[in-house]
Amino acid sequence: MTSCHTGVRVSSFSAKESELCYALTLHSLHSSTIGVQDLRIALLHHLLNRDCFESQCLSLNYVTIDQTACLCITEGFLSSLAIAEHIFKLLYNVASITVSVDSLMLVVISVGC
Repeated sequence: MTSCHTGVRVSSFSAKESELCYALTLHSLHSSTIGVQDLRIALLHHLLNRDCFESQCLSLNYVTIDQTACLCITEGFLSSLAIAEHIFKLLYNVASITVSVDSLMLVVISVGC
């Protein structure tokens, strides 16, 4: 298996607007939402709802068809559920001073709770 790298690392919780927009384009998503919080929710929603494995992410119907990040994220995972479980385990094990309650609320909003 070859290693996949985009050269981009973005924290949904602390990235600037321009970084979030770029990350969304690497997932073939439009970044037309207004506000940094909406961009964070869009990226988290895409990851936690396992859209990287879905055909809609790889659809040519999107204006931006760069799927680099989706392809890299899915590499090494057997299923879309494995990605979501991995992210939730990371969040569960992180210290409370590392991720604020406001940031965790973005996760809750992004999964539709």
